[in-house]
Amino acid sequence: MHGFASWTGSNGVGHRGVEATQVNGSTAGRGGDSGGLVFVLKAGNIREARGIVSNGGGTTLRWTEAPYIFSTFGMSLAP
Repeated sequence: MHGFASWTGSNGVGHRGVEATQVNGSTAGRGGDSGGLVFVLKAGNIREARGIVSNGGGTTLRWTEAPYIFSTFGMSLAP
């Protein structure tokens, strides 16, 4: 299960992104995972980058979506 979320980090800075819960109860994230790639496996064994880990612990993981990162910093992917 996942959905849009907003939260305040331990440094007092506000964040927005996506929050998901590990469906089988396994660990979704641990300390030190921040900045790591979040991706999804799609049909046909296709991998799609979704964003970077921002926060999480236990069965919950929060990340910032790639399009938001690109638009915030005026970035694009090379052809």
